[in-house]
Amino acid sequence: MIDVAQWFMGDAADEAAIEDGNMPPGEIHVPNDFYIRNVDHRWRIVMIDPAARVSLTTNPFGSIEEPKVVSLERFANLYASRNTSLRWFPYWITVRDDTVVRIEEQYIP
Repeated sequence: MIDVAQWFMGDAADEAAIEDGNMPPGEIHVPNDFYIRNVDHRWRIVMIDPAARVSLTTNPFGSIEEPKVVSLERFANLYASRNTSLRWFPYWITVRDDTVVRIEEQYIP
């Protein structure tokens, strides 16, 4: 299941945060130059290709400079682990023919 959200950077992030009433008081730019908008918290059920490529950027699983590609099975095991923060990060999901073919972790500074 996935929860679709929007990712904004730079001026677009500032504008979106202002539109949503989420600009921190006294600030003119959002922290870390990004803003996530999630207006619809519905979960969507999607099919995932068993050969889907998964790229991770969180240490110790990978890095922003060298994302690590892992199997879908390895990702599922890491994601389900109580000792990981992977479930709290956003991911870019690539869908082709109604099936997820790529999952890429979005690095957050």
